[in-house]
Amino acid sequence: MSETDASPTAVGTPLAAPAAPLPSDSVVVERFLRAFRAVAALLTVASAVVWLRPINVPGQNFQPFGCGSAAAPASDDLARLVCDGSVGRFRGIALGLIVAALLVLVVGEMLAKPLGRRRPLVMWALLPAIGGFTYAVTKLLLPIVVHGADGAKIRCGTPLSPVTDALVRGQCGSVPEGLRATAFGVLVGSALLVGLAFYVGGAVHAGVAHAGLAPAAATPDEGSGDSLTDDARADDARTDDGDLTDDGDLTDDGDLGEDNGDRR
Repeated sequence: MSETDASPTAVGTPLAAPAAPLPSDSVVVERFLRAFRAVAALLTVASAVVWLRPINVPGQNFQPFGCGSAAAPASDDLARLVCDGSVGRFRGIALGLIVAALLVLVVGEMLAKPLGRRRPLVMWALLPAIGGFTYAVTKLLLPIVVHGADGAKIRCGTPLSPVTDALVRGQCGSVPEGLRATAFGVLVGSALLVGLAFYVGGAVHAGVAHAGLAPAAATPDEGSGDSLTDDARADDARTDDGDLTDDGDLTDDGDLGEDNGDRR
C-alpha cells in the first residue's frame, strides 16, 4: 500500500471546513450606522402619525368628542375646554418620539465606530435604553387627565408636579405617584441594561481572546513545555549511548579474550 492510500484523505475522512473570516471593522460600523438610522426613521414616522392623527376624547356621558389633531386642533371655545389636556398629551408624545429619533441618530453616528467592533452588545442595548429614557422623561412631563363618573375631565397636574388642591387630589387618587414611580423605574432599568451590556460584552471579549482570535498571555504550563522537551531529548540521547556501550558483542566478547590467552 502506498503512502497516498494510507492517508486519512484517501479513506474518506472529511477535511475540516475553514473558519469563516470575521467581518472587517468598516463593515461592522456600517451595519450599526444603518441600523440606528433605520430606527431613527421609524421613530420619525411614528411621530408624524401621532402629530397628524385625529384626536377623540370622551365628553359628557362618555360620548366621543372630536378635537382635531395635534397639528390642527379644534379652535372653538367648547373644544378648547374639552380637548385642552388631550391635545397637549398628543403633542408631548409626538415631541418625545422626535427627541428619541434625534438621540438614536446622534448616538449611532458618535458611538458606532468606537463601540461597534469592541462592544456590539452595548450598541444594541443602547436602542431600548434610549427608548426607555425618552419614554420616562415624556411620562414625567405630560399632563394627567382622568375622567369622573359622568365623563367630566379632571386635571391632576403632572407626575413631577401634581395638583395640591385637596378636593382634586381626592379625585385623582395616586395616579401621579404611580406614573412617577413607573417613569423612574424605566430610567433605572435603562441604565441597568447598558451596564449589564458592558459587563456581558467584557466577558465575550475575554472569551474571544482566550479562543485565540486575539493575543493572549502565555500560561506557566505553556512556558515549561520547552524544558520538558529538552529533558526528553537528553533521555533519548542517554538511551542511545547505553545501547552502544552495553553491546556485548563488542565489549564482552569472551571468544576474543580466550584467543589472546592462547597466543600468549
